[in-house]
Amino acid sequence: MTGITIAAKNFVDGTKEIWLKKKSADVEKTLQENLIKVETDAFSGKLGVINDMLNSNINHFDEALKSVPDKPKTKYYNFLPSMFLNFKGEKVEKNNEQDEKKEEFKKNIKYALLGAGVVAGAILLGKYSISNIKKTAKTANDFANRVAESAIDTIQDISGKTDKKDLPRIIELLKSISAKPEYITQVGKKYNLSDGEIQGIIKSVEETRKTIFADAPTALGGIPQKIQYYCYLDENRGHLYNWILHPENKFTKYIFGAFTITSAAEYLFKQGMDAAKEYTVMKENAKTDLNLRKRLVDVEIENFRSKKKSAIQPLVDNFDETLKEGKKSKEELKQMSDNILFETKNGPPYGYT
Repeated sequence: MTGITIAAKNFVDGTKEIWLKKKSADVEKTLQENLIKVETDAFSGKLGVINDMLNSNINHFDEALKSVPDKPKTKYYNFLPSMFLNFKGEKVEKNNEQDEKKEEFKKNIKYALLGAGVVAGAILLGKYSISNIKKTAKTANDFANRVAESAIDTIQDISGKTDKKDLPRIIELLKSISAKPEYITQVGKKYNLSDGEIQGIIKSVEETRKTIFADAPTALGGIPQKIQYYCYLDENRGHLYNWILHPENKFTKYIFGAFTITSAAEYLFKQGMDAAKEYTVMKENAKTDLNLRKRLVDVEIENFRSKKKSAIQPLVDNFDETLKEGKKSKEELKQMSDNILFETKNGPPYGYT
């Protein structure tokens, strides 16, 4: 039975892990598909930052070079490659703070309703379980009564023949129903048994009852006949052991079967619920990750803008200082501006990551 239990448990656990792995791959695929738009928004936003800085610097250099004599000023608007001038990235929509609060409120309401539904379901299932317990107790009692009545009827039929060859079978039937001494005495008198023989049968029945179900030791199990919180029989192999020792007693078989089937169903249900919980958590975590990435697009673009500006602004300031000094020719200044524009377009941080 131990081997069967280990094999079945590993099969269930392996099935659960395989199912979760497949679901994890599905969740990751969906997340990556949804992240395409998020990363596209971030990428287009970065290109937009570069484009804005290029246009701003071109206008700045055009205005600055107007004051320099000699050759006519050169326009730089065609400096931008077509990929920047013609690229129209999707505008990153900034979520309104009120909309975010409303959305968060709706989510909280949804979770609250879900929690209330779970609690209500648990209460209903609890009431249904209590009803089932009462029905089970009544069914078990009725079944025990039917078995006892059937055994008594069989004893009555056999004892009517008063054939002592039937005594062993009658004694086994008396043991199966834990017959009371009065009833044993009544049956024994039909066979004209002596008081000693009747007492022997009574002791045999009592010993059988004690052998199958004994009271737990007081030191471990508490006071006999009272509710206690410890039992030696804490796994199904113990019930199997009882059934092997007492195959003639039907209840040992029924107890073993009931507890084994219940334990198996309980484990399957627990693993199924755990798998469903882990899958739900994976999906919700993926949604949370996606929402976070969406909210961080603006932050990423602003971070890119700040770094780009910190790299280019000193070059523009140096150009302005050089222009004020008047030591450079217009061609040299134009070359400086070309270099700054090239650095703006191609220098770090990069739009491509």
